[in-house]
Parts: sequence; structure tokens; C-alpha cells
Amino acid sequence: MNYKKILIRVLSLMLVLLLTAGCNLMGKDPENTTEEQLTATDTTDKSEDTTVTTEKTDDTTQKPNQDDGNDPPTPPATGKIKIACVGDSLTYGYGLTHADSYPTMLQNLLGTENYTVQNFGSQGRTMTLGLTDTNMPDRSYYDTDIYRESLAFGADIVVLSLGTNDAWRVNMTTEAGKAGYVAGLTALVNSYRQAGVDEIYVCLPPDCVKNNIGDIVETHIIPVIQAQASVLNYQIIDFFTPTKDRNDYLLSDQLHFKPEGYAAMANAIYSVL
Repeated sequence: MNYKKILIRVLSLMLVLLLTAGCNLMGKDPENTTEEQLTATDTTDKSEDTTVTTEKTDDTTQKPNQDDGNDPPTPPATGKIKIACVGDSLTYGYGLTHADSYPTMLQNLLGTENYTVQNFGSQGRTMTLGLTDTNMPDRSYYDTDIYRESLAFGADIVVLSLGTNDAWRVNMTTEAGKAGYVAGLTALVNSYRQAGVDEIYVCLPPDCVKNNIGDIVETHIIPVIQAQASVLNYQIIDFFTPTKDRNDYLLSDQLHFKPEGYAAMANAIYSVL
């Protein structure tokens, strides 16, 4: 018997038993030690990667205006075009409800999405400056509070209709009468221009029966308005033609209009605008 070989085998067996006992005390399987260490290492690396990702997300949050190659959208325009209707009782809508005035009808034609139409009519007013008489002193539109309100309105467009009262309160057949009318027209147009109004329209007054107004308007006032258009740089709107000889449009006073007459005026403005 070879005792030396037997001794070597015994010692080897004891060594294996000792190693197995030590691993059991540590709670580890020696065959899995390397795999567990790699798993632990992977977990640590993944945790570090998560931290880096979080930091990048925070950095993006702190810089919301960072250039991404796109321009910001342009905000839409919200302002409306403002139209001031300036005139006498025919603009005001005397004898009817305010809803039957031509400024209100013009608003209905244009709609409310892009336009605001304001009525600045004042009864009995003239274009002529400084007009006085015993019954109706100082009747020029230029001397009224509503004129100042029309300036403060900040209109983009002014529609100016004055002349019916001038036809029977001023002697428009004379050069002095025409000069007074031109002076008032010039003062009003220039004041609206200085207030920043982009477009000014002057209306040819409508045809009326009372006091022979229609004939005076046609013969003496319309030529003055037409002659001054290029001088004062305004455009003309014709109220006279659609109302000429339309006595059926007039109320019983033969001066003011029924809704049909004001509708003709509103359409005359609408066709130009």
C-alpha cells in the first residue's frame, strides 16, 4: 500500500471541505461570486447614468428659449378699423330710432368682426364756421362737444356729411357763402388729418324738398365739395344721386328720411369702402 498517495488524497479532501465551509459562512456560492460582482457593478453604473440623464433634463428646463431653429409665431392682430360718421341730423337719424340711422346700417353691412362704426351726428349743424342767426346761433359742427368726441375717438376713417343746413341757413349763392363753407370744410378735414385719420371721405349732401334744398345743394354746394377734393386730399361719397327726386324716401317734413333713404346712404358708403 502506498501511504504517501493516501495521505495526499486525505489532505486534498480536507482542503476542499475547509473551502466549502468558509463559503457557507459568508453566504456565497464560489461559482457565482464573479457573476454577482458583475451584477453589482452594472447596477452602480446604471444609477450613475440615471443621474446624468436627470441633470440634462434640468438643464433643458432652465433654458426654454434655446434656439431650436424655429422662429416664434407672430401674434394675430386684434384691432378693428374705426369709422367715425360725422354730420348733422341726417347722420344722427332724426325722426327714427337710432337703429335706422345710416351709421348703424353701415355697421350691419360691414359686420362687427373687423369694423367699429360710431355715430357722431349733431342736429341742426352746418359746415360753415361762425354762423349765427336769431333762432339758431353758432350752428357750426366745429363748435360742438360731439366734434371733440369724434376727434378723441381715434378713427381710421372719417365720413363727413354736412351741407343740408348750410343750403337754407347760409346764402350759398354768394361767393361769401361759398368761402364760409370752404373755411369750415378745410378746418374739419385738417383737424382730422392732424388727429391721425388715414382716410377722409366727404359726402355730397342728399336731395331734399324743403326750402329748395336739393336745388341749392346740386347747383352751389356739390361743385364746391368737388373742387376742394384734390386741394384737401379727400375722397367723395355721393348721397345726392341715389336720393335725387326720391320724395318717397322723405318723411312728412320733407327734410329727414325714412329707413329706405338712410339705407341708400349706407350703401353709398359701403360701395366706396
